[in-house]
Amino acid sequence: MNIEIHLHKTQLDSDPEIGVQFGVYGFKAQIGSRDQKLYLKQVDHHKDGQLVISRNETYLYQTGKNHHVNKVVIDKVIVDDFWEFDPSWYTPESVLDDRYKNYVKGIKRSEWIEECLVHNSHIFFNGKLVWNIKYPVRRSFFEDRHR
Repeated sequence: MNIEIHLHKTQLDSDPEIGVQFGVYGFKAQIGSRDQKLYLKQVDHHKDGQLVISRNETYLYQTGKNHHVNKVVIDKVIVDDFWEFDPSWYTPESVLDDRYKNYVKGIKRSEWIEECLVHNSHIFFNGKLVWNIKYPVRRSFFEDRHR
């Protein structure tokens, strides 16, 4: 199975690092250009798994801000050269790192963060976006009654 991730960053002044992982396959990447594509190719997919895109830039904790100014936006994810996930269909689950949760508690006016996590495709926090990908992929969103 192939996984293709289309993303962009909101500012050109820094190159955020993200991690991409599906099962035992994964890598870290610097987002150097405004629009970028990342690939996981020939991934073994014989059981249910999770596609995880993560961000953990610790410099955020010295800024006094509750989010990264340079957001990484996942425009779409193409799985198995056919299934396309985008902000309007099959959005990921947002999972905040524990350290980030504790950090945000000490910053005023941070309640908007929890509200933004529903149907979110932006990595403006330290944590991860998680898509549950079943085997076969169609089972991720359709009930397979004959299985």
